[in-house]
Amino acid sequence: MSLRLHFVCTANICRSAYAERRAPTVLGTGFACSSSGVQARPGLAMDPQMAAQLRARGIDPTAHSSRRTGAADVRQAGLVLTMASWHRT
Repeated sequence: MSLRLHFVCTANICRSAYAERRAPTVLGTGFACSSSGVQARPGLAMDPQMAAQLRARGIDPTAHSSRRTGAADVRQAGLVLTMASWHRT
């Protein structure tokens, strides 16, 4: 069984999106990662600069599509990591 990590930021196109894709390459197996944003507009691609950072590390960012944080994201996560303290509220 893997630990489910959920990353939260504002729009889900930069910080949390990057963390969702990068975390598995840093942490290895045993983790399932997802992300969302508290003020996200659904369906947006990752920020081009963040996508370039992932590509530079051999990670494909193209499948990302932004989504808004919902109660189910929090309930299903083993650990919720917010990119700023105000995202916790």
